[in-house]
Amino acid sequence: MSQAKNNHKVDYVFYLFIDPSCQICENLTKSPSFKKLRRIIAANGTIKIEVYNRSDGGIGSFLYKYYNIDGVPTLFNPQNGRKMYVPFRSITELENLITHQAGLFERLAKEEEEKKRKKSVKIREIYKTIVRHFPTQWFTARDLKEKLKEYSMNTIRVALHRLKERGELAYDPFNHAYKLLT
Repeated sequence: MSQAKNNHKVDYVFYLFIDPSCQICENLTKSPSFKKLRRIIAANGTIKIEVYNRSDGGIGSFLYKYYNIDGVPTLFNPQNGRKMYVPFRSITELENLITHQAGLFERLAKEEEEKKRKKSVKIREIYKTIVRHFPTQWFTARDLKEKLKEYSMNTIRVALHRLKERGELAYDPFNHAYKLLT
């Protein structure tokens, strides 16, 4: 696997060569599985898949010719020169090709879900505190912070913003105050 040395702390880089006129390539890149995989890999940050168009006349065409690749879709490992044609039909196959660790992407996806779940729990707790302490009056983020000492001011502000976007809170921009909508 290619050891990348850049500011993004990516450990491994793979090149995926596609051609827009290839139906398999189009189905592959538009599939929900591929999009989910890209989100999981982006959240992890140690593996990167760079997608290149072999017929774009730019860097994709150059790399395609330089590495002597014939056929698309091809997953290419620049470290060892390994070419994998029609790289995957499922996330599990790609996971085995890239990481040689079964279950890695599932574990990363579960960790990402757990982070989202923790955020929603915080928002629910903040909402319950608002209902309990400020059912009809206007309040500021500082007033709420006095009631919720365990949360940072930034967490409270983000939660208030999300609740405002959902339509559960009214906002007074002049006084920077919120009020529960009933």
